[in-house]
Amino acid sequence: MKARQQKRREGRDSENALIFGDSVRKCKTLGVAKRAQEEMVGFMLVILLVAIIFLIFLGLASMRSKSNVRESAEVSQFLDALMELTTDCRITSFSGSVNPYKTVEELIRDYDRDLTCENGEKARDVLTRTIQEAIETSWVFSPESLYQGYTFEVDQTTGSGASSTQERIVELTWQGNAFSCTHAIGDTKSVFSASSTIKARLILCLSRSE
Repeated sequence: MKARQQKRREGRDSENALIFGDSVRKCKTLGVAKRAQEEMVGFMLVILLVAIIFLIFLGLASMRSKSNVRESAEVSQFLDALMELTTDCRITSFSGSVNPYKTVEELIRDYDRDLTCENGEKARDVLTRTIQEAIETSWVFSPESLYQGYTFEVDQTTGSGASSTQERIVELTWQGNAFSCTHAIGDTKSVFSASSTIKARLILCLSRSE
């Protein structure tokens, strides 16, 4: 009798040992999985933090660069005259009649239409060439002069609110981006358009403050 009872106790002890060992293994497995999950969450938080810092840095850099550009009556007057400047591009209408030569403002407004001038030259090419010639004949740009370079941009915004889209349709530079200059002057002009918002901007890079 005692022998049978001893065997039963040994059997229960063995079974309990197996159950205990299985529980320990499960706990270890859960612990490893939990640590891996915590490490993954920590890694994602680090990536998110780095991304936020990077975006803040870009925003501050943009604010600093734009604050260097001072509004200029000289540039404002030039942009007014530039918009009224007549180009050497005439467009033949569908009826066959030849319209007057287009101004810079008209070619900017019609940029999306990708028109061809009467002489076969693309209206877009005439536009950029005319603007470049006007800027580079109005100021002397060189490493030795006051004017170190320029940036001319035309941005077109269509739609409104969250569905609005912006496209840079014209971009001309001389000696890099004027935003990198220590001293710069500039101004922005709106171009009338019934279907979109168009803004032209000219920035002149200076070697020193005027």
